[in-house]
Amino acid sequence: ASAAGRLSAYGATNGRKGPNGANLSLPQLSWDETDAEVEDAFSKGQKQWRLPIGVCSQRGQRPYMEDDWSASLSLETSFPEKGARRGVRNARGAPLADEDSDVVAPTAFFGVFDGHGGARCAKAVSKTVPAAITRDEEFKGNLRSACTKGFVRANAEFLRRAERANMTDGSTGVAAVLRGRHIICANVGDSRCVISNSGR
Repeated sequence: ASAAGRLSAYGATNGRKGPNGANLSLPQLSWDETDAEVEDAFSKGQKQWRLPIGVCSQRGQRPYMEDDWSASLSLETSFPEKGARRGVRNARGAPLADEDSDVVAPTAFFGVFDGHGGARCAKAVSKTVPAAITRDEEFKGNLRSACTKGFVRANAEFLRRAERANMTDGSTGVAAVLRGRHIICANVGDSRCVISNSGR
């Protein structure tokens, strides 16, 4: 299943001034909700994830948006793997399922990429980071390692493109990757992930 609610932002000044004296605007949010249910592969259909998600972007005072995001409720279907791999382990290497099983719990990816010096890097890595994680040989076995290597590979790929095209764009990045009852957070640069439960 791949569906998401979407938050829409509209500029509305709130009377606050930015560092250069310009009016700052706060987004007015509207919520279009579509519930997404993802089957937990280990409960054999007895339980499902209900995972509503939302996205809100605001350009700020720049002439164009430099940031991007990526969300997938099922990396396995969004970025199919190359070749079959077996075994499912958590971030500490402990088995989550029978090692002889090809079944992997759905893996969700949520990333925000804060571009600087242009939008091209953030746009590129919003696609290449989740793809690189999924295609890593340890994706099914050691998700933590796959996340680390996915960021490194996406960075190297963009650097090659940037060098050929003489681009100076860059981006920080933060991602939360969910599988079963495990959350792995990964970041590059000064972007951070905050996990909250009922406002705490």
